[in-house]
Amino acid sequence: MRIASAGHGLFAALMIGLGVQGAITGRFTTVWQPVPAGVPGREALVYCCAALSFVTGIGLLFPRSAAPAARMLLAALVLWLLTLRIAGAVQLPLLDGSWSLADTMAMTAAVWVLFVWFATQWDQRHLRFATADSGLRIARLLYGLALMPFGYAHFANLSGTATLVPGWLPWRVAWAASTGVAFVAAGIAIVADVCAPIGAALSALQMGLFGALVWIPVLLSGRATAFHRLEFATTVALAIAGAVVAEGLAARRPRARDAHVSSDDWRATVTADRSDLKVVLFAWLVAGTLDVTAAVTYYPLVAGARAVRILQGIASGVLGPTAYDGGAATAALGLGLHYLIALIWTVVFLLAARRFKALTRYPVLVGLSYGVVVWAVMNLIVVPLSNARRAPFDPAQAAIAALILMLCIGLPIAVIVARSSRPIAQRPPATMTRA
Repeated sequence: MRIASAGHGLFAALMIGLGVQGAITGRFTTVWQPVPAGVPGREALVYCCAALSFVTGIGLLFPRSAAPAARMLLAALVLWLLTLRIAGAVQLPLLDGSWSLADTMAMTAAVWVLFVWFATQWDQRHLRFATADSGLRIARLLYGLALMPFGYAHFANLSGTATLVPGWLPWRVAWAASTGVAFVAAGIAIVADVCAPIGAALSALQMGLFGALVWIPVLLSGRATAFHRLEFATTVALAIAGAVVAEGLAARRPRARDAHVSSDDWRATVTADRSDLKVVLFAWLVAGTLDVTAAVTYYPLVAGARAVRILQGIASGVLGPTAYDGGAATAALGLGLHYLIALIWTVVFLLAARRFKALTRYPVLVGLSYGVVVWAVMNLIVVPLSNARRAPFDPAQAAIAALILMLCIGLPIAVIVARSSRPIAQRPPATMTRA
């Protein structure tokens, strides 16, 4: 027996436990359900899934059987994804269909990471696209995309999610919304490959905390139903899957000293890609804070609107007019949504700048232009598609809003990203000394 990592061991134990559970209960477990009643041989399929879970879970623990076990489980989950989950996403209500699809995608991503770890020479020759870096890339995309429906579910059923927040916590709606924002933000970061290991690790931690703070107290209370037990098992499975993906993404990049280049060449040619997390966080916080500060300063002075009302207006894009009756909770939700939007625009510009270096040559001009793009997309596409009430078009107010976005969003993001993109050899001597 050999355990490659904590996530590997936990995932193997999870599959063994699910196999035993399926065999005893005669029902599909969290990885495999829901399965439509009309599927041929459904009862026999229950025990096939239980046997597959148990056998592959055992197989993952031993060096000789780890690769075949991962290969078999991955093939089954991909087949499950293509046949049942995609069809379910179309046929079922949006919330149910997207959740089950995301659940299977997350589990598939974790198994894909294990398959990459244990791939044999045969796998690398015949299934090259599924191994090594390309395999991890597929796993990263699957997991990142899976987190977004989890975030959507929090907003689609915000009141129901809020009831699950422990009663000793204040602002339960705000907590429910913030966890949804966190899922979406992590999904975007992972798909964009910006701090992907950190995003996966934090999403796994959030799921683990959700299980500890929400489902374990319910199970210990003696009032747990079959639904509660299923949700607890699903939360545990997703937390373990997130841990496996985080481990796989964290281990994929060689350290600088392992690269086949000299130290001087490395310093002269490598840009600030390794510090993308710092760049994103700094640009995001600066731009987001400048923008919200400008909004809660200008509009109360000119239009007499309270700062809380402005933040509730942002939340109304999700909640509709009821956001204005939610007090501090919906204002907090609006603030969280504001920073989420700022994060999205920061990541979008960083990715574009990393691909098109010309964007970093004239950061002031590009940044001001980017602010106009942000205004156009938000006001012509995002707001009309949201639940927010649209005010009559006022050219003067539109110009002021665009100017705020140009100076507070576009300009700081472009300048910060441009400075981070300069090769270390071209930076001032003090920077080279610190490097």
